[in-house]
Amino acid sequence: TTKSLFAINPTAISADGTAKAHLSFTARDSAGAAVVGLSGVTFPETGIAGTTVGSITESHGVYEADLTGTAAGVAHLTVSISGTDKTPSGTHDVTLSATQTQLVATVVAANSSLTVSPATIAADNTAESTVTFTAKDAQSQPVKGLTEASVGFTGTGLTAAQYSISGFSETNGVYTVKVKGSAPGSLSLNVVSAFGMTAKTVTL
Repeated sequence: TTKSLFAINPTAISADGTAKAHLSFTARDSAGAAVVGLSGVTFPETGIAGTTVGSITESHGVYEADLTGTAAGVAHLTVSISGTDKTPSGTHDVTLSATQTQLVATVVAANSSLTVSPATIAADNTAESTVTFTAKDAQSQPVKGLTEASVGFTGTGLTAAQYSISGFSETNGVYTVKVKGSAPGSLSLNVVSAFGMTAKTVTL
């Protein structure tokens, strides 16, 4: 009935297969009294694959279960009783966010790019070069939300005391850092090997 309630908490979780969204359906009759002992209560989901709704329990007319998922997207939840839709009005969605591992796996090197600008700077520990990693997926769409650790800008060719990388930022799947150094030489810069990018060189 219109007096029944369907609540989801939280409405946003990680798609790591462990984080849970709690589903709670409070069944009430036309007088607002709890309806206990219903059989065939399910919480069908549409919108994305890889979601699982656990066993449903009932206490005093409140039917509950947990949803987990392993794919990013928006899961649309409904309430069904013996195959009949009994979803109360309103929006009943759970947003699942990709994990860092999932995001890294979507990056395609052939569609992505790594650049340095300028390619030559003074070795005065003040002049800076901008290193830019543009992450794109198989459809050449930007891969957003990677953390600094997941991108993993690194340098080789100079000792750790002779250069620094700082100022990590992201805009719409474009990741940048600044690099500067205090000793002359060639600094090879790259992101983590999982992306399969070719290193770029800054000459100091």
